[in-house]
Amino acid sequence: VLPKEDKPSDYSWGVDGCPVVVDVDEDVADVRWCELVSLLLKAGAPTVTAWRRWSVNSIVQYHGEVTCGR
Repeated sequence: VLPKEDKPSDYSWGVDGCPVVVDVDEDVADVRWCELVSLLLKAGAPTVTAWRRWSVNSIVQYHGEVTCGR
């Protein structure tokens, strides 16, 4: 859904009221992932669930406000 060369902020996320599930690749940078989650929540998604098949914690759910440290 999000090409690697694009920034999450380049898109308008029409997810108001829709729970979102994202299949996260192993090579996605933490800062990029944090920005995407934050934007999806600000766009009105009640939850964003990360499905990371490669991780020990393969499912992580976010809700509320996410702040990205830089």
